[in-house]
Amino acid sequence: MCAKSLQELCIKALAADNTIDHDFDAISGLQQGQITFDILRRKIITYKNLKKHQIDGLISKGLSQFKVYYNWIDYPGNYGQDLIHEIVKTLGAKKCPLRKFCLSQLSACDINTLLPALHKVRKIAICNSQLNSDVFKVLLKHCRDLRHLKLRCDIEEDVIDFILTEFKSLNSFTTSKEGQVDSAICRLKRLDPTFSSSLNEIKVHFMHGTTLEEVISSLQELKSIFVSVPDDSMPDFRCLNTAKSRLHELVITVEHEEIVYDAHISEVIQYHGATLSKLYLELINDVNLAHIIRECPNVKDLHLGDCSYTLDNTPLSLKPLKKLTYLAIVTEDPVYLNNIIGENCWLALLGEATNLYELTLSDLNGTSLQSALKEVYKRHNFPALRHFTISKVNVITLTDLFPMIEYSDNPLRWVTILDCVDIDKGELKSYAKRVNKK
Repeated sequence: MCAKSLQELCIKALAADNTIDHDFDAISGLQQGQITFDILRRKIITYKNLKKHQIDGLISKGLSQFKVYYNWIDYPGNYGQDLIHEIVKTLGAKKCPLRKFCLSQLSACDINTLLPALHKVRKIAICNSQLNSDVFKVLLKHCRDLRHLKLRCDIEEDVIDFILTEFKSLNSFTTSKEGQVDSAICRLKRLDPTFSSSLNEIKVHFMHGTTLEEVISSLQELKSIFVSVPDDSMPDFRCLNTAKSRLHELVITVEHEEIVYDAHISEVIQYHGATLSKLYLELINDVNLAHIIRECPNVKDLHLGDCSYTLDNTPLSLKPLKKLTYLAIVTEDPVYLNNIIGENCWLALLGEATNLYELTLSDLNGTSLQSALKEVYKRHNFPALRHFTISKVNVITLTDLFPMIEYSDNPLRWVTILDCVDIDKGELKSYAKRVNKK
């Protein structure tokens, strides 16, 4: 195994009754990028079982990520800490600092043990730990390159405030409770109007008085935003156009049906569309799909869920989305037969989608789709498609789908066909039998 083959070391504690013997030397024959040590309650594998030359061998093979899922309380002695200490000591001796670190049941004492290998860590995930600002003061002093922090544990407001104000290079910060980070940003902004953060991705949930305007004005390098709108809010999405940089990812989900595309969303799409690689819209009314196609030429992931659509009357031609890899157009509209998407839109979406690996279509009028597919098949048969789902789409027959789902050269692994009234059940059973024989 070459030095670059080993990318991640994972020490995992399992509360299992059975015991498993691991031939550590067999690791050298693995070709995968992850190695897992199972530390079992009844048979604990410690560094005493892992010979020094074996640990040295791991480091020499390019260890750069270190994951430890361990509950100190459940295990006798200090086996887990000894094992970590031995590996960290070896890392320090080999001058091989970690880039990614994940640990359960972390304490300030454990941080001190790990510091020799953490000075260049860029990603940290901490689970099920009791943390205070002292732990992060230690991290701040030694982890100046920290970019990504994920906390899956109870954490107090003052700790969140400390992280946001002191970790100047942090790009992403998430906690286990929705609304903690975005509400903290608003709180700090109100205390100090000059407050700013280097976070380039954020989730906004409108809890505890959070406003979209305060979040946007505080993030100087915002690239990705997830906006979840509760049923009692109507934010002005246009404030997204005041962001200091153009967005790469935009996700908007709402819990009521009062958001209309042209009135609330279209200006944002027009402003940020050229740089968007991911666009998710949920429960938006009268979506103008042609407008999205025109304004988002570089989009790779496009998800439109529970939306209604309006036909675009603009005579402008649509350029195909050549970079599209994921497409989902899903509604739950009981009158889905009225959800008509023009043939020009389907051709722009699918006509040159040779990189498309997942396609989901649901609750749609398939009249224009049927016509578009005939033209698409003249160009390609979806050579990269792995997952295909079609549900409650009328007019479409199984014959219309055969060039896609029976194309021998695509890597298709999953096909789901549900409640399509014009797909004959007998044909579907026959297709399923042919698939099962392959």
